[in-house]
Amino acid sequence: MKVFAHRGASGYAPENTIEAFQLAIDHHADGVELDIHLTRDKQLIVTHDERIERVSDGNGLVAMMSLKDLKKHLFNKTHPEYREARAPTLEEVLELLEPTGLQVNIELKNSRIPYEGMEELCLELVERTGMGERVVYSSFNHHSMAFIKRLNPRAVCGLLYDCCLKNPAGYLKMVGADALHPHFSDVLLYPEEYAAFMQAGGLVHVWTVNDDRDMRKVLDAGANIIITNYPDRAVALRNEYSHTV
Repeated sequence: MKVFAHRGASGYAPENTIEAFQLAIDHHADGVELDIHLTRDKQLIVTHDERIERVSDGNGLVAMMSLKDLKKHLFNKTHPEYREARAPTLEEVLELLEPTGLQVNIELKNSRIPYEGMEELCLELVERTGMGERVVYSSFNHHSMAFIKRLNPRAVCGLLYDCCLKNPAGYLKMVGADALHPHFSDVLLYPEEYAAFMQAGGLVHVWTVNDDRDMRKVLDAGANIIITNYPDRAVALRNEYSHTV
């Protein structure tokens, strides 16, 4: 099982910042998960919400702001001890991660605002930075994932969902995507269904698992990737399991 740091090591540092991604590297995560929006001037910016109030000292919609506007603000509201944390571009994060070998789960936040051209810009940047073989794309907007597969059939795409999806394996095949990205509780509610899917070679990447007891349950369930705010704890538990199995 691989451990991905959710928005970086966001339990310890401001989410979706270079500081959080560097900490994920230091914690020996196998990959990071991050979120992207599109600015007014068509720049891919790494932040979770459509608006910036929750995580920064500013306010407003990302879609209505330029990259220059966004770079004026500190994105350290959840961890004010990081006094210089700002929202990075996707390119800045990929440049940080490229030498490390870590994988990247890029979540396209285009369910509420259907950013025109986001998929094409994201694919072009990933290919240009040489990260194509290390990226998983995901979204709650499954139309977007199907579109990415049409643009680049080699792209690995995951379907995010937080409900009890009926016949998830069949739905994945219908959409034409590659991996299921359920909330971890779904895997624990229907372990036999997910176990059969994984035994048949299916990929299951679960989010967001922060409690040690839940991490153990997900390890027992055999998920391929666990996404967590605390990658150090997940790595330690995985290592503990590897020595006892």
